[in-house]
Amino acid sequence: MADTSALIASFKAMARNSRFALFTKIDSNLAMFDTIDAQGILNNFSVDSMANAALDTTTGAQLADDTLADEIVVNYRQYFQLYLHYLEGVMSGSDSAQVSTLANLCPITGGGCVFRARALYDVIFDTLVFFPNNCNDTTSMYDSMAMRHSAPGISSEPTKGDGGITQIVGGQRYILFPNPNNGNFILKQGTTDTDPVLAEISDVLGRSMFKQTLGFTDATSQIQVRNVTPGLYLLQLTDSEGRMFKFKFVVE
Repeated sequence: MADTSALIASFKAMARNSRFALFTKIDSNLAMFDTIDAQGILNNFSVDSMANAALDTTTGAQLADDTLADEIVVNYRQYFQLYLHYLEGVMSGSDSAQVSTLANLCPITGGGCVFRARALYDVIFDTLVFFPNNCNDTTSMYDSMAMRHSAPGISSEPTKGDGGITQIVGGQRYILFPNPNNGNFILKQGTTDTDPVLAEISDVLGRSMFKQTLGFTDATSQIQVRNVTPGLYLLQLTDSEGRMFKFKFVVE
């Protein structure tokens, strides 16, 4: 279309050197594990490059980019640098702390790289953290990835043992075993509670695989998830007091 439309050709020309195009180039380099060229772009990257709207008065093409996007640009540049350090095996304690800071930002104001930072955090620390919704606008709709992150103010301590995984929140404890399993596993309470507990299971893409209210007999309940394929799954339990317990388990 750029060959036949002066408007699109003008827009393409303006976008070629925009700072967002530079991030696209970095992404392409990293997809090919070309860390040298990616680092070269970052080394010469200016946050203030094209920090205003570009307009072609002849065709009317306009590329909207202004200083309001600076925060997102800074976050992306920081994420790419941290990810490069991870790929090169040179991450420091300071790098890990920066990943945590990025992961805890609001993805609406901080940019999509916040989700990338959360994924990188899980890889670095070999865990699965459900980050709080740190966005001030509580009326906004969030996509399925964002909705996987729990409300703030809930602390949990995951531990492993007895062939399973334990989650402790607010004095209550749940144990999931065995892990790995074939989709059939047992949940056991540390403190007997006969009130109903909502169990929700999703795959790593956020697709719902199981949702059911559980009853516990002798502090034990059994779950059987049918028609599941091997892979990593996420379980969230919500008890009658609103406490949330989160697990990741593997189906073999």
